[in-house]
Amino acid sequence: MVGGIGSSARRRTVATRYPWTTPQCFICLLAVAAALSNVLLFHLYGDSIEAASRGFRALLLERSVEAWGWKLGYKGHEWDEEPLRVFVVPHSHNDPGWLLTVEQYYNKSSQHILHTILRSLSQAAGGGGGGGGGGGGGGGWGGGEGGGGGGGGGAKEEERASPSRRFIWEEMSYLSRWWMDATEEEREGMRALVRSGQLEIVGGGWVMNDEANTHYYAIIEQLTEGNTWLYDNLGVAPTNSWAIDPFGHSATMPYLLRRSGFSNMLIQRTHYEVKKALAKQKQLEFFWRQAWDRSGGRTFEARDRSGERTFEATQEWRQARRAREKWGGRMRSGLFSQGQGAEVYGGEKQQEEAGGEGSTDIVCHMMPFYSYDIPHTCGPTPGVCCQFDFLRKRGTNNWCPWGQDAVPITRDNIAQRAQLLVDQWRKKSLLFRTNVLLVPLGDDFRYSSMLEAHAQFHNYELLFRFINSRKSLKVNASFGTLEDYFTAMRTASSRQRATRRAKQLGLLPKKLYPLRLFSNSLDSNRPIPDSLLSNARPLLPSLSGDFFTYADRDQDYWSGYFTSRPFWKAVDRALEANLRAADILYALCWSDWESSQPREDSATFQGTMVGGSSIELGRLPFPLNFAARLVLARRNLALFQHHDGITGTAKEHVVKDYSVRMHEALTDLNDFMCAAVAALLLGASNPSAPTSTALNSTVLPQQRSPFRAERRRRAHDGPWERLVVGSGVGGRVGGREGQRDTRRVVVYNPLEEERREWLGGDERQGE
Repeated sequence: MVGGIGSSARRRTVATRYPWTTPQCFICLLAVAAALSNVLLFHLYGDSIEAASRGFRALLLERSVEAWGWKLGYKGHEWDEEPLRVFVVPHSHNDPGWLLTVEQYYNKSSQHILHTILRSLSQAAGGGGGGGGGGGGGGGWGGGEGGGGGGGGGAKEEERASPSRRFIWEEMSYLSRWWMDATEEEREGMRALVRSGQLEIVGGGWVMNDEANTHYYAIIEQLTEGNTWLYDNLGVAPTNSWAIDPFGHSATMPYLLRRSGFSNMLIQRTHYEVKKALAKQKQLEFFWRQAWDRSGGRTFEARDRSGERTFEATQEWRQARRAREKWGGRMRSGLFSQGQGAEVYGGEKQQEEAGGEGSTDIVCHMMPFYSYDIPHTCGPTPGVCCQFDFLRKRGTNNWCPWGQDAVPITRDNIAQRAQLLVDQWRKKSLLFRTNVLLVPLGDDFRYSSMLEAHAQFHNYELLFRFINSRKSLKVNASFGTLEDYFTAMRTASSRQRATRRAKQLGLLPKKLYPLRLFSNSLDSNRPIPDSLLSNARPLLPSLSGDFFTYADRDQDYWSGYFTSRPFWKAVDRALEANLRAADILYALCWSDWESSQPREDSATFQGTMVGGSSIELGRLPFPLNFAARLVLARRNLALFQHHDGITGTAKEHVVKDYSVRMHEALTDLNDFMCAAVAALLLGASNPSAPTSTALNSTVLPQQRSPFRAERRRRAHDGPWERLVVGSGVGGRVGGREGQRDTRRVVVYNPLEEERREWLGGDERQGE
């Protein structure tokens, strides 16, 4: 049996294995997680859903926080110490398959979007005015506090690009496809945008993967494939993740991202009641920590049912326990005033100061509202935010259903429109702890034309100039990337922690200063020491758990995709196992081939593979002549991890496209593994055998191997068929006339551990 499925109960669906995953340790795990993290989602979900069952409902259309029962009001002095810093982040969400196939989407939209990004951000067409972050007039209608002056830009404005413009991009499946069609000049232009920081690649995976159905192996594969392509062609490695559309979020994902070198992440689709609970306590930004991570310092002694001690008490835990006893029982974070919510020991002040950063901690930003489109990102009222999506027009597919249309910014309306937008920004900022605000500006397949790009960039540049020049508004706004936002937010949050620590050490007066304090010093005679500022980590709560099951409104749970279209989910797992098995065999064959070649020939072929030379595939020796198809198989697997692929939420013809791609990948992998087994087993032991030339053959592998895979599928939507092994008399394979026929069966274990299993097979007389 070749390429046996690395399956069965040994295939885990979590990234790590720990003894407390057993049922008898589950209660112990909950207690530990509550001690290690400020927010434990196991409790938060139960309390939130209970609140929903008592009659809370989000309105169907007006999905604003006011409709959710929140009162977001401000007095205006909240930004006296430091102005509100707003980063508007243009983006375009490109699904690699949903209503159309990935190729159809590319031809219809994605290639044009990438061309638009290049043209609208590139500075080659001439400098361009403002919209930048640093306040000041700079032309337009931002002349000064008294208003007046300047023109609004001519018709040729769309031909000029501004260095202040920014954009973020996520899906490498589309960027790599565009790269194949792009000229060298266009490629260099894209590299220049990335180097300058105008264009940030976020996530860098082949797709924006689902987090419920995907196996961690496939997640790592799609991240590796996308990031490898990105580094080879643009020379960058992302540090910020952008996941705005997966239907719920797994606790495994932040672990994998942190281990992959990411520092920050953003998520969107979580239960609306969980968003409400976190927003009330300004906990929408947090350190996402694994429940088992004790490196943050807060651990305690616990015993399982057998009485065995499972965790060791630490001094910090004992201090927290004494504080709990002093305050008369278990302290709560305040998420719910009636004794509900996440458990916190020692009070809010102590829990934020105690312990260091956990080894699995990653900063996470949760978007607070219903969706990632423009009506639900500028602030709490979608009817207002929709007016600042300047593509929307009545009578088209893009229009505002709340009764107010978007209107271009003019000299006559700019003051009123700016005040309306600033009001939304201020209300949204009240849900977060710092004076730094993130405002995404995009939607599905947006910025597909220069007309749209001009409408968005030009109108926002006019608004930025006006707002930044009015000091009374106390707002500093500009375009930005995700990196710009997280850098500013981390700095602001770290200074909050340093200020708190300075007060505790007596370096600052203990009078109550605004939480949003952003300056280095409260008192010119008593500045905050630089050591406190440089060593302070962001003042954010820690959270443990996952965000399943997702509901967007009215307790509508998105759980059907856990089991929908199960046949394709099974094919996905088979492809994962065969790809892993083929990768191992390829490495072994490569090693044998490399050791058999002169050093100069080996170096030449390695340069050919790495450099992407156009050398004819048929001239390459085995296994190098299969490398391209191995990459294609990996990309087809990665493509199916898309949150509309493995979930089964795409249209029927799109599912068929995914299926055909996976079937071709499985066929190629089986052919390669048959040839690889022949090369490794027969080539070395029998130099005169016909297969001995397999290592240097330019013939396709399946044409030279006597082996056949034990399981195959004849069609992309057909069942698995098992190979029947014949054992008749008179055969010539392995014997002479009149002797019993023989067949050689090779059992290949692609796992990293020994396996003891029964092997089944089919045989019949004859053949």
